[in-house]
Amino acid sequence: MGIDYIALFVDDVERSIVFYRDLLGLEFPKPPKNGGTEGISGNLKLGIYDRTWLVKLFGDRLESHQAGHAFLLSLPVADLGAFYQTLVTAGVEIVSPPKKMPWGQEIVFFKDPDGNLLEAVQA
Repeated sequence: MGIDYIALFVDDVERSIVFYRDLLGLEFPKPPKNGGTEGISGNLKLGIYDRTWLVKLFGDRLESHQAGHAFLLSLPVADLGAFYQTLVTAGVEIVSPPKKMPWGQEIVFFKDPDGNLLEAVQA
């Protein structure tokens, strides 16, 4: 058993594709259909799906799903300072600017357009 991919359920699929493609470098080889698409980064597949499509599939028990709760994507970057400036220039919501953590890693925390928490880690 293993994990095939991670899926995010968002308010605007196209906006999220732009964010994950243009800022984070994921490739989206197929256009969206059936409510979303998948981006690829190395061995990771990240599904991006319309939140309303999730409700259509599984009913209103998922309607109250909120973004950004108990979820984090971690991204290694070669130059954390330069990546941080890219995020700031793009108007991305920064949760915490680059700082050295107690365990020694330098990390910046930020949010995607739907409020999901991400971290960039100095590789």
